[in-house]
Amino acid sequence: MKKLNLFLYTVFAVVGIMLTGCSSDDSDEKSETGKSKIGIDLDNVKVEMGEVKTLTIEEMAEKIYGPREVSSESVEEFRKAVLRNADRYEQKVESQYGSNGSEPSYRYCNFNYWSVDAFGEPVMLSGCVAWSTITILSQTTDLKPERVALAPHYTILSNSQAPSESLSMEMAALVGECLVILPDYMGYGVSKNMVHPYLNHDLCAQNCVDALDAGYKTFKEMSNADLDDSWKLYVTGCSQGGANALAIQKWMEMHPDFAERWRYQYSYCGSGPYSPSVTMKCYLQTNYQSYPCTIPMVLNSMRYSYPDILGQFSEEEFYSDKYLAKKAEFDEMLAEKEAESDDVNDLFFKYFPCDKRKHVKLSDILNPRLFDPSSDLSKALFACLEKNDLTKGWTPTHQIKLYHSKGDEVVPYENATAVVEAFGTDKVDLATATFKLGHLASCFMFLTTLTSDLW
Repeated sequence: MKKLNLFLYTVFAVVGIMLTGCSSDDSDEKSETGKSKIGIDLDNVKVEMGEVKTLTIEEMAEKIYGPREVSSESVEEFRKAVLRNADRYEQKVESQYGSNGSEPSYRYCNFNYWSVDAFGEPVMLSGCVAWSTITILSQTTDLKPERVALAPHYTILSNSQAPSESLSMEMAALVGECLVILPDYMGYGVSKNMVHPYLNHDLCAQNCVDALDAGYKTFKEMSNADLDDSWKLYVTGCSQGGANALAIQKWMEMHPDFAERWRYQYSYCGSGPYSPSVTMKCYLQTNYQSYPCTIPMVLNSMRYSYPDILGQFSEEEFYSDKYLAKKAEFDEMLAEKEAESDDVNDLFFKYFPCDKRKHVKLSDILNPRLFDPSSDLSKALFACLEKNDLTKGWTPTHQIKLYHSKGDEVVPYENATAVVEAFGTDKVDLATATFKLGHLASCFMFLTTLTSDLW
């Protein structure tokens, strides 16, 4: 029996070496070319790295989604899907290597990197990179990622929800041989004192793309593995992250050499505001909003991003007298970045009650001039929003995969149909939710699809 155990230990030690890919041939190739598997010399990538931490899949589900007794039904369904995916992956490892009791888990590490602000000035941003590891016979080995997922996150208001602070929902869905890179966005993490450029798609895309080389370098230096020879890059996100995922694809299409170096495949986007102007028109037409915290976020971002267009107007000109009476309280909450979106939304519902539960009337929030398309204020705002319309100004050569619900009030379904109409069904695969789900339920359903064999 001792000889058998020694034999098994030796076998899995060899398997561990195979999984890490730390062969002498790989080392020699890197020393000769001065390049890594992403085709550049990592010595030229400036990055600050944090401490590597490890969580089991169960611990990660708890950390991201909270205790089971307080989670909502949709969150709990997604948690179950994540754990089922982890079980499937564990079974795959056991069938592949003949081991009982293997345990998959995640390692992750925060990093700071350099990008640019809205005016092209250098700014330090932050993010998190995570990869899979497996423990077999008490020996833990990092897996060689076959997929790299750049995963911009959904809309947050609290800095505590940034990936570098508390990881991200997208991360737990991507169990297996995957390297996940999660940018914080400008305005969160190390740059939390800055304005977040909400719906400034070009800037958010640039900030996310700049995290790729830095995230890979962090993984390469902190892991005992490297990318698998067959690795490929995908981009995925939901809600704001969905729009940013498509914006990243636009950036990739306009920088084909970079896309080729990173082996870019396609974007998978869930419930995203791909056309901010279409989204705002829907809001103004219905006059109802169930996620009102985004209104000052949009206006703050557009004023920051386009002072040449909106600088002619005072900040107060965008709001109603009723909102201006409470504006200071909202401004403080948004600037502190301690309150979560639900907290800010609840304050809106408290101060601006209307005939529709858990909604506000935009006419209680916004200046009446914004409802008049011919007004100078409306024209200026929509000129800024049009600059971030992802259905214009480029032609995709890679596939676009979308998921959306016709029942989404926060990000209307018209966003998805606008992408299809712009680029055609040959390039755009639109999956529509079976039921008319609300925005949050639609996002969780989208995230659940990430746990399937999508890639």
